[in-house]
Amino acid sequence: LEDGTEIDDEYLATCGDYTVFSVLRPSETIKYIPQKAKELVGHFTRLLASRSNEVVAALEPYKSQLIEQMLGNIESLEVPEHVLLADNKDQDPKWFEGEKRATSKRKVMRERAKTRIKGYFYKSKEDLQKCVSENGKQCLSQLFEEFSALLRAGDHNGHYFVRGEKEALCCEKGQFLCQGTFSKPSCDSRVHRINPYGSREQLVCFSTWNLDHRVERSRSILPAIGKAIEEANGRILNARYFYKLLFTTDNLKLVHPVCHIKSEHGGFKCERAHWYVDDGA
Repeated sequence: LEDGTEIDDEYLATCGDYTVFSVLRPSETIKYIPQKAKELVGHFTRLLASRSNEVVAALEPYKSQLIEQMLGNIESLEVPEHVLLADNKDQDPKWFEGEKRATSKRKVMRERAKTRIKGYFYKSKEDLQKCVSENGKQCLSQLFEEFSALLRAGDHNGHYFVRGEKEALCCEKGQFLCQGTFSKPSCDSRVHRINPYGSREQLVCFSTWNLDHRVERSRSILPAIGKAIEEANGRILNARYFYKLLFTTDNLKLVHPVCHIKSEHGGFKCERAHWYVDDGA
């Protein structure tokens, strides 16, 4: 049993239908406790939602804090602290499976963030080159040269995924919380959290999380840049304004796949007043 008690044929005869038996080698273990803890969180949440007794009423003011603490405890049960905090390959070799030359978790996460930002750079440049007229190509080239300089100066914002960095999107231990859909200040779900530093599985899962543009890249930012170029008439495009929209957390939110809304982001548009340097910051 879960507490280590040995069972015999008499006990087996009392087991109900669909009972699951796990057969393990002497060196193997099974994570009973985290599963039970998750079930407890689910039961606790349903209990609070039922509002059927005085206990529920008494706990209601502390619901958010209690659930937060329970979820944090579950994470610590699933991943041993020394593994979670390990950074080097020799400390947690399983985490680095598939990462041939990597030796540091923080370096891997930095490159993951940089890759996403670089992806926005090259895709945006490619998309705009298709729609900007020949007369606007030089202006477009200059704009992306400025973008490139700003990105290099900030190491392509690789710090967003690096625990311990001042502007990281995670806590000191590496846990990321979903920041919610584009139109909300925070996420409604308390289970939209992940720590890719804890295990290889969580690292893979983290790749499904999105850096979502609140002011949309394809529907709003790029069309605005294209129009700003065509209507520049000698004015200088405000590269820093568009840079912040495309590549920084001024406009990017880290979101769980469920909170990544792909339909039009109503109410979030480029502000024409900031298109040119002469018109505003």
